[in-house]
Amino acid sequence: MEKNVTCVKIPTVLSERHEKKNLRNTLKRFIATTAVQRKSLSVREKNFKVKNALYHQLQGGEILDCKKRSIRLSPIERQALKILTGERSLNRAVTVALCAMEYLDEHYSQEQTEYIIPASPYMGWKEWYLDRHCQFMQEIKNTFPEYNDFIDLFMGSGILSENTADLNLFKSITANYYDTTHLDYFQTIRDYTVTFKCLVLNLDYATSPDGEAKREKSENNIIVSLEAMQPDKASKLLGALVFFLQQNKVLLKASQKQLKDFAEISDGSLHIQERISLMLEEVKRRKTQNKLGSKNLNSLNPTGLFKKIDCIAKEVAALKKIEIANMDAIKLLKKHAGNPKLILICDPPYFDTLEYDEAFSFEQHIQMAKLLKKHADKGGIFFYFGRITAPRSQNTNAGIDYAPRDQIYQGKYDELFLGKGFFYLDYAYDKSHGIIERVTTNLNLKDFTAY
Repeated sequence: MEKNVTCVKIPTVLSERHEKKNLRNTLKRFIATTAVQRKSLSVREKNFKVKNALYHQLQGGEILDCKKRSIRLSPIERQALKILTGERSLNRAVTVALCAMEYLDEHYSQEQTEYIIPASPYMGWKEWYLDRHCQFMQEIKNTFPEYNDFIDLFMGSGILSENTADLNLFKSITANYYDTTHLDYFQTIRDYTVTFKCLVLNLDYATSPDGEAKREKSENNIIVSLEAMQPDKASKLLGALVFFLQQNKVLLKASQKQLKDFAEISDGSLHIQERISLMLEEVKRRKTQNKLGSKNLNSLNPTGLFKKIDCIAKEVAALKKIEIANMDAIKLLKKHAGNPKLILICDPPYFDTLEYDEAFSFEQHIQMAKLLKKHADKGGIFFYFGRITAPRSQNTNAGIDYAPRDQIYQGKYDELFLGKGFFYLDYAYDKSHGIIERVTTNLNLKDFTAY
């Protein structure tokens, strides 16, 4: 039998509706569904047998009339189907998935969809601003329908660009990935969406009580699936996994270094087993820490990875509408500043912060502010994000008086935009530490103050 080919026994009625290729594609589409979609179909709920008419019909007797089908499913795909359907048997998992997909379009309304929350909360995380952003984009398009272009100069996590793409308001959307370190992550999840989701689901399952009971098999499913891939694909997926775990605060720095060292060994081996084993240990450690109620937990990291990865197909659908650029942000701004039909989003690294991998000097902020003024004078629209408070110490007991430092930082921000006819909105990003974000624009929008 071919590698990754398995036999499943499914009702003849379903078998006849799905050709070989169509059967696999339907199952992959099911794996890509979100929790909201599956809930609308009653998957994993007791009333699925009643609410799903096809499955109810099969339960009435036709489920006994089954046919064997050969289908190419990797071990991680098989396990993902069991996880998402709540079935222990692959045959029943496939049957439930196929029955559910019969009714997806009929029972799932797009009005039920929520904002896209990227699976990896990288720098430039703007969830606090997302609702306003989408409202502003809709308002701008309604008031100025001639605006057709949108550029995000510093893509970060992609949260603003992806949700803008999901609105389907503009003809062209460009997101510039300023930090080149992890550019492959976006390309990898775009090219191998379902496989990546399956890998994360299996990492999560292998460190769950059920998975731990058969740890060797759970771990082996992941390793065997990666080893069966082309080396280049496996290498990209391993790199994307590391980035995903790192950004969700799962990996300790020592483990990050070990994983990086494994990736850089030039002996022709990907060291898949060693890397997956280390990742599993880190996921297990983090879950244990979560249960103990560690005070060091990041608010962006819910217990378990299932929730983080569940909506990745929706994120990728938005990414496919975006042109991802990779160039110096100021050069990109110089190229497009002054386009009267262009909306610019500018969220550069903040002044003197240690949070970013790449530095961005105050002189560069000044240069960017001058170009944004030029853009506004020509009729373009911009939104600029900054912080008017000084960087805070991680030691909350340091007893530092930040007021004098904050005055200096607000003065720097004022130097960029004060008295130039713009408007601003302040947001208490972190009330406990007194951190304030400021959004500046050339539009007089609701709740904004004249600068």
